[in-house]
Amino acid sequence: MGLNFDITAATPILKNRYTDKKIETLAFSSPTLAKFPKKTDGGGLQYVGAIRNAVTSAVSASDTIAFTTGSASVYQQWQCPWKYAYASGNLTGAAIDQANGDMDSLVESMTSEFDGMFIALGIHAGAALFGNGGGAIGQLNGGAVAALTVTLLNPSLIVNFYVGQLIQASFDDGTGGGGTRSAGATQTLTGVDVNLGTLTAASNWSTAIAAIGVSDFLFNQGDYNAKFAGLAGWIPDTAHRANLNVAFNNVVRSTDPVRLAGVAYNGKGAPKSETFIQTAALVGRMGGKPDLLVTNPLDYADVVKELSTRVIYTTEQAFANPDIGFPGVKVATQYGNITIVADPFCPQGNAWLLTTATWLLISMGKLPKVLGAGIDGQEWLRNAGADSYQLRGAYRATTYCTAPGHNGSMLF
Repeated sequence: MGLNFDITAATPILKNRYTDKKIETLAFSSPTLAKFPKKTDGGGLQYVGAIRNAVTSAVSASDTIAFTTGSASVYQQWQCPWKYAYASGNLTGAAIDQANGDMDSLVESMTSEFDGMFIALGIHAGAALFGNGGGAIGQLNGGAVAALTVTLLNPSLIVNFYVGQLIQASFDDGTGGGGTRSAGATQTLTGVDVNLGTLTAASNWSTAIAAIGVSDFLFNQGDYNAKFAGLAGWIPDTAHRANLNVAFNNVVRSTDPVRLAGVAYNGKGAPKSETFIQTAALVGRMGGKPDLLVTNPLDYADVVKELSTRVIYTTEQAFANPDIGFPGVKVATQYGNITIVADPFCPQGNAWLLTTATWLLISMGKLPKVLGAGIDGQEWLRNAGADSYQLRGAYRATTYCTAPGHNGSMLF
């Protein structure tokens, strides 16, 4: 190719490299995201589904009573809005020239940049899957913000952050409608310490975001109240169930909190394996058949050590993609075999026990996907005003649960 980059000739390189399965391999760093049942033919203004949370009350030992009194079954209609995410990969003219006609070098430059784009979309979706729809990816721990470095309240959420990321802040978690601080001002990360849970920037946080508070929630730029509802939204833990009287996806859940918002159990510091078994019992009581326990890697280690010889090590495959596998353990319980997996996006101290058959991750096309391929065929774009070419990726998706009461959340 040398000095003349042929967009048409470059397209087959993308098609050969970025098959649907290859994109999923890059994006699905979250085992939960990988295993979630998926439906890719979504459309319309939103995804609508109805569940029955109460059967007919027209039942009696007396026929005259059963046939003349009571009401029909009670249904709830979930209205799940689509949420969007976008990312781009850019190849500069300088990189093209530096390849100097070396096809292998050019392909390496292309794939390195575009691999990162799909990985970024995977991080975005993985964080969303454990959120409540508000978009927050962390919260400050109350320390000084007139400083270059701040610390997360829950250090395990550091996996949601990376160098170069643009961060916004708010006093609420994205569901309160307060908006972002200082008219959406951003701070750019220059350092991330995974072990300490700290975020470093080139300037004081209170300089870049003047109104930032010491306990503010943090957001990837543009994500405030803009992500699909994840597990924390559908199955809130015991610390976040006070607002069940506020409509969630068009349903007020306080009328039947367990059937409509799942089982919630607080282990209060008990052995984590005991909290898991107790939650399984409560989910089983509701008719659920839990088959997947999702934990933070540090909590996973504790649970597996406590269960010790009761576990069988296994490798779990992604939904409809055998090329992706994750390590886990299986435990035989009276409620059936339950697989336990460690997910880096699951906050430490939280865990969810899922009946996976009740879940759907619905998207408009693949999640994620290359934009342009199915419309005008122009996957590559020449950037206006810059010596570079761009590939754009995205996902448009939402989540849906047919039976929240067959799932549980727990606090360790």
